[in-house]
Amino acid sequence: HLTPDITAQTIYYRLRQVDFNGDFEYSDIRKVHFVKKAETVKAWYNRDIESIQTSIPSHIAESVTIRITDMNGNIITEQLEKLAIGDNNFRFDLRTHAQGIYVIYFESSNGVHTTRILKN
Repeated sequence: HLTPDITAQTIYYRLRQVDFNGDFEYSDIRKVHFVKKAETVKAWYNRDIESIQTSIPSHIAESVTIRITDMNGNIITEQLEKLAIGDNNFRFDLRTHAQGIYVIYFESSNGVHTTRILKN
């Protein structure tokens, strides 16, 4: 029997082994801890409006700190945003900033996700 819903963090299993003669025995109960797969954070540069756009999926309502730096580590912007359940979209204006590579840090209870964007 497979458990169809593994949204719980911890599942307990035991196996039943059946011999050819019909005898059976159960294994010890084992605890299996599932870690929810991190959802993909997306970021891209939109040349038409000269901005970085982000899409952050979240399965819980929480806060995220979004920090954008240039390649020298200078902070371009840093702000705290509230995430709702589902997709969350944000835009950051880069019209007054030079062409180059920018690093975006997304920091939440799940840790830090980092990505790079090229403004050309």
